[in-house]
Amino acid sequence: MRLHALVLFLGALAGGNLKLPYPTASPREVAQLPMADKSPSGFLFRGDSRPPRVIFEEGFHPFRCHYLLDTSKARFVSLTRRATSAIFYANGRHAGNKVLTTQGYVYVLSPEGMRDRTAYWLPDIDKANGWKFELAVDGSIQPGAIVGAYRFDNLGTGKPTVEEWIANPDYQYPKESPFTPKGRGCWARSCAGVKHLASVTCRGISCFRLKKARPTAGASPGQGDGKTNPGESPETKAALCKRGLADCDEPDSKVAGNNRAIDEGRKASKKTKGKTAKGGELMVTARRMSRESFNRLLKQFDYGSMEKQQYLYRELRARLPRLKGLSRPQRIARLTTKVGGRAMAVAGLGFYTQAVMDVFSSDTASFLEKAAVVTSILPVIGCVVQLADDMEQGRVDQVQTVSCLAQDILLFPVALAMQVVGGVGAWLEAEKKRYNLWDTGHMRMRCVSRWMESIHRVINYLKSDESVANITAHFTAYHIAILYQASQLMGDLHAAQKGLSRDAATAPSPDAPLDISAQVRPELTRQICAEIAESKHHLRAMLQSRALNYAAEFRHQWINHFLDEWFKAATRPSRFLFWTLNLDSPAKKTFLKNEIDKARNLKLPLHEQQIKDAISEAVERVETPAPCKCIHDSEGSKCEFGNCQVLQPRGNTRDAGGRVFTAMVRSIEKDDGLHLSHACQALFKPCQGPGSTGQTGRPLWCKPAHR
Repeated sequence: MRLHALVLFLGALAGGNLKLPYPTASPREVAQLPMADKSPSGFLFRGDSRPPRVIFEEGFHPFRCHYLLDTSKARFVSLTRRATSAIFYANGRHAGNKVLTTQGYVYVLSPEGMRDRTAYWLPDIDKANGWKFELAVDGSIQPGAIVGAYRFDNLGTGKPTVEEWIANPDYQYPKESPFTPKGRGCWARSCAGVKHLASVTCRGISCFRLKKARPTAGASPGQGDGKTNPGESPETKAALCKRGLADCDEPDSKVAGNNRAIDEGRKASKKTKGKTAKGGELMVTARRMSRESFNRLLKQFDYGSMEKQQYLYRELRARLPRLKGLSRPQRIARLTTKVGGRAMAVAGLGFYTQAVMDVFSSDTASFLEKAAVVTSILPVIGCVVQLADDMEQGRVDQVQTVSCLAQDILLFPVALAMQVVGGVGAWLEAEKKRYNLWDTGHMRMRCVSRWMESIHRVINYLKSDESVANITAHFTAYHIAILYQASQLMGDLHAAQKGLSRDAATAPSPDAPLDISAQVRPELTRQICAEIAESKHHLRAMLQSRALNYAAEFRHQWINHFLDEWFKAATRPSRFLFWTLNLDSPAKKTFLKNEIDKARNLKLPLHEQQIKDAISEAVERVETPAPCKCIHDSEGSKCEFGNCQVLQPRGNTRDAGGRVFTAMVRSIEKDDGLHLSHACQALFKPCQGPGSTGQTGRPLWCKPAHR
């Protein structure tokens, strides 16, 4: 499978050209292609020497040095449509393993786990190697898409044997994509159409066929020379079927039923072919316009460097749909119904603006509060932000990037918490010269005072410029998640408009604009900025919660570490000239040990409010994106609208970022003499009051021009 064409375009990818010049393929459609080796329809295969206990846990991932491709930046996982082609690669020629083994596995995969993935059907790219029927899937394949594995032995000897079928207990698509494992006879028959290199592997496949004694004349099946053939025993055959070592017999009625279902499916497919084509056309429009809108929004909000990171869009596209209640076709249909035929009139595009308002209010309001967003989506965005920043500054650390993607970057810094513990041993050496470490009262006092010093160090860090920079990166992750949500809505709107114009009885007026982007862009910006304001509140609450949780956790670790070091320092033998003197009696050590165990229950103060205030101060210093600011007065003050969680500030009306609380804006019509500028009016979105009380005002914060 050393495909020259794929090497070329992956080489272009490594050079920064992320747009591939080849048509993509659907894994679901490829899995339906008939194969000469009678590979089970609806499934894909991969040969790999790693055992199921590893693959069922980790899945398949692109390796930095792909075993098929001469490139250090491989993005693809290689699968095949033909099962016998996978046998040739089952004995160790997977990523990272250069040792051939005699045992290996052929993994069966369902395309249901790759429905929204980009893939390339290589027979259309490299005709010379098309006989391998390889499908290159962009990105990782999760364990839930793996049906199970056939275990093979004697690989590389010309007479491989299939030993057993191993089902994946975590397979996620048993209803959508059921699989019945076939036995040795199936693998033997599958070699009939194999050519080229794989034919070497298949020469010994005939040994897979179960040996059966020929029945003599008049004998019933399973009877020969008076001896029962164990291969014909129903119990034995059922056991072999369960293990996947024999073909499972199906009743004739079931086979006939399956054939009728296939025929009916083909007839229905012909009837709905035109309808499916139209639906597919709308999906293509939605995806294309979503990507274009996402790139435009990244530039508008000054995240242009993210545009080149295709990994970001791919991961968002793979992860976010799982958090939505409706599929994309359902969302498009809902928008089409909401907008209706009225949108085809000259002034009808206003209905699209209303749709933007409705969708943001219903779909996006609780988006940032979902736990899956914080634990799955935002860390990935944060890592890509870091990668883009490193690339702009000319430094890219692949190891650091992979490490970032492997952990939750939004966790309270563990290294910072460990600084609280560090240095205790060196400090105790100096303490031992001045005080008696056997004084348990002094031990408790010093334990509390050292903890207080450590907590104050943490609080000072939380207020530092380094902490603000770290929180800004997290804030950026929220922004980009919101921009992605907005871009998906734009794609859905364009698809809805296309569907309406296609189904309209009469063509729209020539005066009606064909592009809805310009019409809905102001409302989209307004909604995005309102969500960004709310995201600052969510970020602050999340960081405060995690910081307090970590402080409580490390308080326990810190006191144990401190007291352990105290005991070591107190009982460490003294040296005199060339002698080591241990003058402490066992009873004395036991007494100190008991007192230290009692001290482990000390309730050291966490200073929760000081930690929360420090984080609030740092979050207030984070700048708001420029499109969400407006010039309010003749002095050039830059203003922005706050979130709806804290409407009226208490006490100090100036925050740590230099913003001054200016007014509570209740509506554009009634701004209480504030006379909002047109730019500020365009960004105003009222807060929604609790229950059915309706809309309430939103706070306006301004930073004087001289600051």
